[in-house]
Amino acid sequence: MKKNKVMIVDDSSFLRNIISDILQQSGFEIVGQAGSKEEALEVYDKTNPDIVTMDIAMPGADGFECVKALFEKNQDLKIIMISSMQDEELLTKAEKMKISGFIQKPFEEEDLISVVKGIMEAEENYEFLKSISTEAFKDAFNNGITRLTKKIPTAFREEEELNQYHSKGVTTLVGVIGVYSGRMIVDMSYDTADKIAAEMLRRQTKDKEEVLNTISEFANIICGNVCSNINKTKGLFGLRVAPPIIFYGEDLHSSTPNIHSKSLWVTTDFGEVWLNIGFKRSEGLIWK
Repeated sequence: MKKNKVMIVDDSSFLRNIISDILQQSGFEIVGQAGSKEEALEVYDKTNPDIVTMDIAMPGADGFECVKALFEKNQDLKIIMISSMQDEELLTKAEKMKISGFIQKPFEEEDLISVVKGIMEAEENYEFLKSISTEAFKDAFNNGITRLTKKIPTAFREEEELNQYHSKGVTTLVGVIGVYSGRMIVDMSYDTADKIAAEMLRRQTKDKEEVLNTISEFANIICGNVCSNINKTKGLFGLRVAPPIIFYGEDLHSSTPNIHSKSLWVTTDFGEVWLNIGFKRSEGLIWK
């Protein structure tokens, strides 16, 4: 199993060595140490750590300035602040900066290990969620449309990330809540929506409102099945769907800011359907 790489930033060599000994004994790889902001940036470039422990009080620049500089290099870097002070103002600032953990000195070995392991386990679970979510969406859509319309999709095409997408006319957005929040999008032309709705209803649709309501429920079923299938893989995600929101128009755009997403283009007998699924990292601050 790959060892998580740790860089230790503290102007005290005594504390750097204490932290290093504790984490090494717990199976982490210490790839570098630094005593200042400048040294930390230099060591980071050479070692590319997974996680950084950061003292707040350092000569020349405080730990928050160093954190900001490191985030400019890697916004997903996991950073744990270590300080003799721990008050609401500091914790709020750390959380706003997307710092992962906060530990007050003096600390017990168990506290340091618990925070570091908790952060890395959350990251590993997030990476696992990303790795299975697209296939879960594909399976749920395939099973759902086959059962509801008795038609099997003929092709799936996947794309890693798409920052912006121009809607074909009918977009259903389903929010996801749980340990990792996210959202799913089901998009298609109105003609495709009308054909799917008619097949589901086993008759011609009455009007636009009935088409949109039917497609909204169709997307809700698919996305609910996605969450259910993901929850079955590990009993820790607790994913639930929010009520769907449907948009209809000729000039709609879907964007995916601050969220890692994947897209699927599905070819069906009714027309092409675009699926998009994405989740955000857990942003809660772990502190001791």
